[in-house]
Amino acid sequence: MPDAFPDHFALFGLAPRFALDRAALAAAHRRLLTQVHPDRHVLADAASRRAALQWASRANEAFEILSRPSSRAAYLCELRGHPVVLEGNQPLDASRLAWLMQWREDLDEARAARDAGALAALEASAQAERTAAEAAVAALLDGDSPAPADAAVHRLVFAEKLCEQSHEALIALEAHGAAADL
Repeated sequence: MPDAFPDHFALFGLAPRFALDRAALAAAHRRLLTQVHPDRHVLADAASRRAALQWASRANEAFEILSRPSSRAAYLCELRGHPVVLEGNQPLDASRLAWLMQWREDLDEARAARDAGALAALEASAQAERTAAEAAVAALLDGDSPAPADAAVHRLVFAEKLCEQSHEALIALEAHGAAADL
């Protein structure tokens, strides 16, 4: 089993950066699980089985945190001594709040109209916002900027939620259309 590691990045042998090679993360996760998976320790004593279960659990938790850009960004902030609270309502500047309110209103209208084109456009808009938010977070966390990343991380959280909502709306519309075809 692996020795103790100070953080999730070290657990996978990765540099603590926001910009992360997802394929390298997935490969490191698989390699670690081949060592610590509880099934590999079925014939070991109870303490070794328990330790394997704890390591596998830690590896899976670390993988989940590092896989999602917003949780990876928040984790990096925490490692650097500036924790970011992701739960609850977070403040947005007035222009971003107005954009978000308009986006959600447009989403509701597109859902009600069952307009696949409008939903696809909203999904593209949300993905562009997520890409811009990820770039802002990377500039702050991977650059030399001493500025706090709270606002950029919150922007990324909102962008991820918008992507999920627009994607779910498209999936629901497709499912409804498929059901109507029956």
